Amino acid sequence: MGRQIILHEYNPEWVDRYNQIERDICKIFGNEVINVQHFGSTSIKGMKSKDTVDVLVIVKDISNIDAYNKKMKSKGYIAKGENGISGRRYFQQYDSNGVDHLAHIHVYSKENKKVSEELKFRDYLRSDEVAFNKYLNIKEEASKLYSHSPKKYQEYKSKTIKELLNQADEYFKKSERFNIDAGFLKEKTWFRYRAAAIIVEDKKVLLAKNNITDYYYSVGGAVHVGETSEKAVIREVFEETGEVYEIDRLAVIHENIYWGIDPGFEDVICHEICFYYIMKPKGLLEFNQTGMSASGVEEKVYWLDIENLNNVKAYPSFIKKYLNEETNGFVHFVEDRTGLNG
Repeated sequence: MGRQIILHEYNPEWVDRYNQIERDICKIFGNEVINVQHFGSTSIKGMKSKDTVDVLVIVKDISNIDAYNKKMKSKGYIAKGENGISGRRYFQQYDSNGVDHLAHIHVYSKENKKVSEELKFRDYLRSDEVAFNKYLNIKEEASKLYSHSPKKYQEYKSKTIKELLNQADEYFKKSERFNIDAGFLKEKTWFRYRAAAIIVEDKKVLLAKNNITDYYYSVGGAVHVGETSEKAVIREVFEETGEVYEIDRLAVIHENIYWGIDPGFEDVICHEICFYYIMKPKGLLEFNQTGMSASGVEEKVYWLDIENLNNVKAYPSFIKKYLNEETNGFVHFVEDRTGLNG
């Protein structure tokens, strides 16, 4: 009897299975690995799924991966080549019955468009309840109709998946769900609640700069009313880089009080509270995205060497010391450049 499609209620143990696979992958592939991600239905809390964990592995050179097939097999991961997707290396892990699949491992180079596609789809379903339910419903329908045909099960879902991917693009590009900044400008005072990303690759940090100011600043922006800071930082990073990054952890809360100097903010008391999140690296050092600042000025992102940050004008001011000291814990910074607090 062939493999049967059975949907299970969300199981937290799927995360444990993923973690073990990630450890195996990093040990086997070594320096080839750029990043490993848990994706697919088992990575979305509350989603019903087949008892099969999907793992996305981003590597430096996909052509080198075939050389690890024997080592992968020794750990129970069977190589299947591209298996229908150009530029992929695909591995399956079987249950002890030799029929059911415990894991699917998808290996891509960092340039492959499937990487951002899969992560974007996952993060959209994590963020949007309507999309979550739409995908859950089509999965349940497909499993009832084609419980003994994995191929037809996938084909039945394909139209809905395509629709959700298009919606995910719009969601991250335009942020239609939230559009009012959590802040205000009143007379000579300005307040903003902000979320920002700390993205580090190859001893470089990603910062933004526009064509008006003479300094670099963190990638991020205002949290919107009704939006969590976690969702805001993922959205802001996508808007500025065109890539969906996953949060690693909350690293810094920064209370920043200063006199405005930018055009339109001269002599304004500015008060900003910002949550800084460390994002998981993706091995990307090139972005073709051009964005717009909150004031409508064109801005781009740049990789700056951490060891040379003292030689450039960059904000927040704590970022240079924070990165050079490789702080691991949570930090609360208060910075008052107005003298109003003594």
